[in-house]
Amino acid sequence: MGDGEREEDEERDEDEERDEDGVGAGRRSTAASVCSPAGRKTTTCCPSEVRSSVSRRSRSGPPNGWSSRRTPRGGTPRPGSAQGGPARASLYPVWLPPRRTPIVVVMDNDSKHRLVILVGSVREGRFGPVVSSWVAGQATAYGAFDVEVVDLVGIDLPLALPDASPKHAGDDYPRPAGMAPLTSALAATDAFIVVTPEYNHSCPASLKAAIDWHYTQWAAKPVAFVSYGGPAGGRHAVLHLENVFSELHAVTVRDGLAFPDYPAVWRDGVPLDPAVHGYAKLLLEQLAWWAGALRTARAAAPYPS
Repeated sequence: MGDGEREEDEERDEDEERDEDGVGAGRRSTAASVCSPAGRKTTTCCPSEVRSSVSRRSRSGPPNGWSSRRTPRGGTPRPGSAQGGPARASLYPVWLPPRRTPIVVVMDNDSKHRLVILVGSVREGRFGPVVSSWVAGQATAYGAFDVEVVDLVGIDLPLALPDASPKHAGDDYPRPAGMAPLTSALAATDAFIVVTPEYNHSCPASLKAAIDWHYTQWAAKPVAFVSYGGPAGGRHAVLHLENVFSELHAVTVRDGLAFPDYPAVWRDGVPLDPAVHGYAKLLLEQLAWWAGALRTARAAAPYPS
């Protein structure tokens, strides 16, 4: 090996050692000297200039000598070199060729989403209509929804189901005539808010029957929950309902509203805690996002089930 080749290899090794310490030769122009408490000078890098250097390198493609500076002569990286050791995790930005076909996702947010607020309790003396009325006011004021409140009182909801499956029967599923308004509302809407109390650590039988009489009407649509009850605020009912709607291919919204000991925290049809309005806004924001995304997806292709 000639003297010129040895000098070139030594310079390349010195560059790699400086890069491992985080202060490469190419970065000296972006460094600033500051004094430590002991009076010694410490070198720091300016992040904005480093990012600018990286972005220029990414736009112009892989730099000259990209592979030769990473791998010493012979093809095997040294342990602890700029390759990142045995795992080969590079300390340098990785250059990738630009994507030729951009991925474009257009979410349907140009028009209002149809929202059904479902009153789940049919019990005498129920509190559900009070909660549902307040929720409807919040959703209307939010501005992203056309709101319809559907009360299960007056809907024919037999507990005995037909032998056929609503999944496979589709529109031919034999439902009672008194259930038609409910079925039509569920099929036409883009999103749901279920208002439910908690009965014996679960949801009311009326609500479960309304769910079980339908299948495709729930699929690929978002469902949010507002619950009320005793110390748990109806959360046990919501936990059961999340599993049920997951089986029906609906998308349950993470953030909901729960009102523990509801007689003490409501007055004149309004919750007393002012923070509830912020929680309701977050629920509606997430519900609107999912409603737009899933409506766009359903329009692009039928949901497989």
